[in-house]
Amino acid sequence: MFLESIRRALKRVALRIFPRRLVRVYVYELVIYGVVLPYKEDTRKSMRKVYDERTLLQWECKFDEFVTLISDHTEVEERYWDDIVNDLLPKLQLHMVENKMTTYQDTIRADLLLRLPLGRFFKQWVREQIAKGNLLVKVQGVGTLSIRGVSATPKEIVEVDYNEAKRRIDATGGKVVDYYEFSLIRPDEIEPYASYRGEWTHDIS
Repeated sequence: MFLESIRRALKRVALRIFPRRLVRVYVYELVIYGVVLPYKEDTRKSMRKVYDERTLLQWECKFDEFVTLISDHTEVEERYWDDIVNDLLPKLQLHMVENKMTTYQDTIRADLLLRLPLGRFFKQWVREQIAKGNLLVKVQGVGTLSIRGVSATPKEIVEVDYNEAKRRIDATGGKVVDYYEFSLIRPDEIEPYASYRGEWTHDIS
């Protein structure tokens, strides 16, 4: 007990002589949003389909606590854009497809379908529809996430010990894990019809 009191006293003296170095960690509410485009881009071009964006499904990926060493919210939005597009977005897309969170049905000209790289049995079915006089057929596809924007809103500034922060950052290779909620929203609706929670590992600076 006596030795512990001495240690605490020495520590207080040391802090007065050698003040602790602190580093600021910035916490944001980060929201990534966009629309779900029907089919793949090359398929849409082949079908010459153009969609009114107001009729498309909306999607949102929200981080309640996104941690970074960047102090300016516009810099956060710019800094993480490429990481979101190249790393996070494919993960969201894969989860959406694997869990069949969205499918899309449309009426397509049968002759245009035959020009697409479709399966042999499906092409045979399309030919049969043409033979029956059905020049328009209903097909289904999985939507593609298309990003429209990123919004970072400052929430909190946390000061942590420099040495402790450096130790943790070095141990993770300069990365941190943050948690998000991904949601799909129908046009003209407020509440999502499907959502799930996930995590994303990203650079801290």
